[in-house]
Amino acid sequence: LGSMDLDRAAMGADRAGDLLYVANEDAGLKVVDLTDPRLPVEVGLLPLPETLPPSSAQDVLVVGEWAYVAHEFGGLAAARIVDPVVPTYVGSWTAGERALTLAHDAGTLFVGCNGGEVHVFDVADGTPVPLTSFAVDGVVHALDVQEHLLAIAAGDASGLTLLDVTD
Repeated sequence: LGSMDLDRAAMGADRAGDLLYVANEDAGLKVVDLTDPRLPVEVGLLPLPETLPPSSAQDVLVVGEWAYVAHEFGGLAAARIVDPVVPTYVGSWTAGERALTLAHDAGTLFVGCNGGEVHVFDVADGTPVPLTSFAVDGVVHALDVQEHLLAIAAGDASGLTLLDVTD
């Protein structure tokens, strides 16, 4: 249907209605209007927070009026997207070695990292509050969580871990 040049690699994306939020490497978080998918238009840009070390946005997850961004060398950043044209970073949190992927379920955010860690945050009120972390074997390539079942794709070869995250 359509395409657009983002200047940097699109590492992750999440759609909310007619808006696509893109983790756009060192450019940060881009907001793209898909009202006409034949003509996507960039409507917002939020550069990486200066409080983080030089980094690369790896993944983005939209939950209500919040966008959570996994930063390769900085961990996790949270942005308010009440006005998607002018998203605003609220803060950043250390989330292990090279945060790569995100998943959300019932007010809980999971951050998968290159160092074989999964960090868990309470985001029921939007702002991330660290809860715990745990280790898995190898790089966490992808996370998915539904109905309290967390699927973790990790390892240098092939590996899948399933966890009940009810508590």
